[in-house]
Amino acid sequence: MLALTAALRGMGVGPGDRVGLHLGWLPETVVIMLACARIGAIHTILPTPFPWSRSVTDWSCST
Repeated sequence: MLALTAALRGMGVGPGDRVGLHLGWLPETVVIMLACARIGAIHTILPTPFPWSRSVTDWSCST
């Protein structure tokens, strides 16, 4: 989780930012949710049947 937190910070994710998770309900999703919480970012689950590009614009996700 610490490596993922560092990777998110390296991509410019900070407190209050939204991170869109387009992974489905996998164990990795929980790890990313925890990494977002550690940073103070807000995670948003994007349903996998939806197109990725549309989901990001509809829910105002920055990453």
